[in-house]
Amino acid sequence: MMKEDNTNDKDEVDLRELYAELKKNLRLISMVTIVFILSAIVYNFIILKPIYRHNMFLRLPDNVSVTQINTYVEILKNNIKPEGGLIDVRRLQDSSLIVCIFEAGSVDEVLKESNAVLPGMAEKINKIMYETDRQRFHNEVVKDIQEDIAMVRAIAIDIDSNFDEINNKLKYITNKLEFTEENYIFPKVEIIQSRDIPHTPI
Repeated sequence: MMKEDNTNDKDEVDLRELYAELKKNLRLISMVTIVFILSAIVYNFIILKPIYRHNMFLRLPDNVSVTQINTYVEILKNNIKPEGGLIDVRRLQDSSLIVCIFEAGSVDEVLKESNAVLPGMAEKINKIMYETDRQRFHNEVVKDIQEDIAMVRAIAIDIDSNFDEINNKLKYITNKLEFTEENYIFPKVEIIQSRDIPHTPI
């Protein structure tokens, strides 16, 4: 029992001494705390500039393959500049969407940058897609025309055929080509603005 009392007295003495030391150094502790708080404020609001991030998307037509999408992503990555603005381009998994990530020092800057850069990027992809589709279109139409020309030749070889019938067939082929070319719709890239407009820095 005496042993326990001695231990309690010793603990009380230690706590009193500790409290006395803290009280004696209260000014130093307060000053160090204030210096650290002021340093954090200066760093956050003066040295460290806020960065706002904004995502925008390019939706590609459904007929574009995964390989083509990946190629477009690599082409668009060439637009990434070290000074900021567009910081990353990637394909959203299992979709025909390409996400373009922008960063800037304010909400207005990041929106201005994304709205300025994205139409040019979409146009670049549209040109590539247009050339690819046009080539595919001409390959399909040329094949169709070759079949029609073969049919006209067969008519011309026929002894009973006359020139009016051949001319009518050739006119039909020409009109078919013009109509198809005029009415063929080349799909385009669609720009999608992200709904999450940044209001707080990252």
